[in-house]
Amino acid sequence: MGLQSFCLLIVMLSISFTRPAECLPKDCSEVTKSRTGLYRIDPDGKGAIKVFCDMKTDGGGWTVFQRRINDRKDFSRNWTEYKNGFGSLGRRTSFWLGNENLHRLTANRRVSLRVELEAWNHPHKTLTTTYKEFYVGDEASLYQITLSKGKGSAGDALRPHRSMPFSTKDRDNDKSQRNCAERYKGGWWYKSCFYCNLNGEYINREDIGKDPHHFGIVWRKKKLRKETSLKFSEMKLRPPM
Repeated sequence: MGLQSFCLLIVMLSISFTRPAECLPKDCSEVTKSRTGLYRIDPDGKGAIKVFCDMKTDGGGWTVFQRRINDRKDFSRNWTEYKNGFGSLGRRTSFWLGNENLHRLTANRRVSLRVELEAWNHPHKTLTTTYKEFYVGDEASLYQITLSKGKGSAGDALRPHRSMPFSTKDRDNDKSQRNCAERYKGGWWYKSCFYCNLNGEYINREDIGKDPHHFGIVWRKKKLRKETSLKFSEMKLRPPM
């Protein structure tokens, strides 16, 4: 066998034994299993990311990108940390999936946003608001938020923030003379400063009243308007059904 024939044989054998590319769902709505938990997805063909999928709520298929459940995870983070995400994904953990992943999840398909909230004064009662359209721009746009009008029992506190870029303590992009992210200890689409601030400092029930007004996890609408800080928040995405 000549050298040229030998090389051709090696190439053919390598092609024959190459594993096919893994075909991953674009988001949790394409996951075929019914179990809530961790899955790998690829929203745009640019690489896999690990996400937490809620496969039970309102028909399932939700990709969870934010949760606040206790004070064990500090949300006063810098631009890079909010870009890449932080916290441990799980059923009983607090985390932020990352602005870059949010852009990837919303850039190439229409998605809805569901916000779930629970107040200290209304234990075990979840209030919700759904936005039929939700989009987060790329880093060049400073992860600018676009969304439709929200509807639900929690009221629409996020819409006043539409068209705002994201701000962190080291990247002040809000319209206020103060640095809203630094003052209120979170990263968010602040305006001057906020109608809602779900990434603010987590305040336990026994500490409510000790902190200045407006600090904490805030959603200024309906029954939650007078709450100093909320007990629980979760934000998740899914294509409209």
